[in-house]
Amino acid sequence: MPRSHHPGLATHPGPPQPVPYRDGDAALTYGRQTVSGPHCSSGGEVRHVYPDAMELGGQRRSGAGFGIMGGIIGLLGFSGALLAAYFIFTSLTKKLIISELFFLFVFLIAVFIFLCAAVAAFRLDLFSYRDEPILFNRASRKLHIFRRRFKWTRPFSRWPVVIDSYDWDCVRGEVKGGAVLMGTVPTTRFQLYLAIADRPGSDTIIDRVPVGGPSLGKDHFQPLWEHIRQYMEADGPPLQAGDSLSRHTQFSHRMAWSADFSFLDPDYKNQVPSRFDRIFFTTLSLLAFPFTFWMGLFTWLSQLSGRDPWWPDDVLAAAGGPPLSEPAALALRPAVPPAGPAG
Repeated sequence: MPRSHHPGLATHPGPPQPVPYRDGDAALTYGRQTVSGPHCSSGGEVRHVYPDAMELGGQRRSGAGFGIMGGIIGLLGFSGALLAAYFIFTSLTKKLIISELFFLFVFLIAVFIFLCAAVAAFRLDLFSYRDEPILFNRASRKLHIFRRRFKWTRPFSRWPVVIDSYDWDCVRGEVKGGAVLMGTVPTTRFQLYLAIADRPGSDTIIDRVPVGGPSLGKDHFQPLWEHIRQYMEADGPPLQAGDSLSRHTQFSHRMAWSADFSFLDPDYKNQVPSRFDRIFFTTLSLLAFPFTFWMGLFTWLSQLSGRDPWWPDDVLAAAGGPPLSEPAALALRPAVPPAGPAG
């Protein structure tokens, strides 16, 4: 089987139901054949480098802040239902009416539901992990996925951490697109996924895992996929020449705010090469600031209160031990070839 659940953590409910793969589901599909055209690049997505593994970021940071928003909505519903139940109860103390007794029962149920929803939503953002990374171990040809299982039906119980493991031979890359708002302008944002089949060469996908951050261009991910492929199959380096470790590894106030105000990102110029586009999107973001400030604040609070992900001892041992220091990781980059003489 391509999947193995890590022992000693949460009990997994079982493998996901297989989803038949359709070419139309993905904008692009990457196999594991050698690609000679595009260059390799980690794209700043490598969080840590280990002696026998590299760790890439997931998509957890992209959804930060929405749980706080949902929690506030849940609290508003809780307050309204509680207030309605109070007024009905006070009227019942004067005269017992069967219909009002029924509505009191309904609103008390609503109070409980809204309270549970608010607690679960706040826990999702304020007491969770900053990222859900993926560990690529080329020594064992395995990838390990850090996940926290959210149990919405149990808002007051412990939410376990699950480490899912898959064979590299069952993995291929997919790029999927979806409509999002960039400031106040609707656009299409793409994301690289690792599609895991039930066996090597199969088209039956049992899991899809986002890797790295989103992009406005679907062709942006080919260098990252080739970097992963060469690392796992061709003894490629964990970082390419000129690459650096992810800026999302450690908490940063500026990077937390840049999730909703992209012009604050230090790499904004490279992300939006066109000067006109940068001016256009920055102007729109500033005009919409009074309306979008709260979402930026929620994202910042989510990142500020989040915890760093971790790996079990045996997963770390299989990776060769703890992560290398940043200078040691950067020292593994291949040398930049000298520029040839000008034509």
